[in-house]
Amino acid sequence: MPRTGCAMRASNVAGSFNLGANKSEGIWLRDASEGWRWQWLVGGLTPLTNYTVYAIVDETKVSEPINFVTKSASFVCPIVHSLPYCPTVNYAVPIAPPPFPFTAHATNTLPNTVVDPLLQVLTNFTVSLTTFACGRDQYSPLVSCADCQQAYRNWLCAVWFPRCSEAAPESGSDSQKPMSALQAQAPSATPRSPGLSPISSSYDVLLPCLETCTAADRACPNFLGFKCPITRFNAADSYGVGYVDSGADGVQGGGIAGTAQDRYGNVWCNQT
Repeated sequence: MPRTGCAMRASNVAGSFNLGANKSEGIWLRDASEGWRWQWLVGGLTPLTNYTVYAIVDETKVSEPINFVTKSASFVCPIVHSLPYCPTVNYAVPIAPPPFPFTAHATNTLPNTVVDPLLQVLTNFTVSLTTFACGRDQYSPLVSCADCQQAYRNWLCAVWFPRCSEAAPESGSDSQKPMSALQAQAPSATPRSPGLSPISSSYDVLLPCLETCTAADRACPNFLGFKCPITRFNAADSYGVGYVDSGADGVQGGGIAGTAQDRYGNVWCNQT
């Protein structure tokens, strides 16, 4: 099929379908550097199936392909999305399903027991950060208090809302390499996040990338005392190590994948 906006909108290829802007969740600002992005919440897809998505802008401009594979039919974790206090969280989280008729969690369905402690932690951090004369003095010529707050929020949200995942299916020579930083969780196990309650099913957690932590460490002033685990000791117990950066302490880049995820849908660690 020709990859033009007109051809795609008129396509009747088996298995393909079009979603208009009126079917989307609207535009969303995940990160100031990325700008505003359209987002869609799509249901009714076939489990363990490869999909390719194209975004069509102004009815003519076609994006590069977006590839992903749906989870298995036994996958138990619902999606959490569109949280103004955690704008980078748009993935499955080990939490109880939302009430009917909702199929995913957003601000209107998350329990207060999850949200209120998170907002309190963010508030306390901001108060501590602003005891420094932000906006008048500088603790670094490269980063600001705003950079620190954003990096800390990204890290906190990645930890507070752990990403639920599952191992990629074995497919011979096409098996995923390297393997993702998955950590199996037994039924009713205590969640990594202090804001979540245990769920009755087993699942896998995709560990946050260590770079999510080190980004906050680099961006924040020293007096806050924010520290990350050391690679040569226990960092791999709670973070995906060696995917983006090499894993050598203090060295950026050179990781085995070079990124947290690629254009083909492989995700090695959770980098919000």
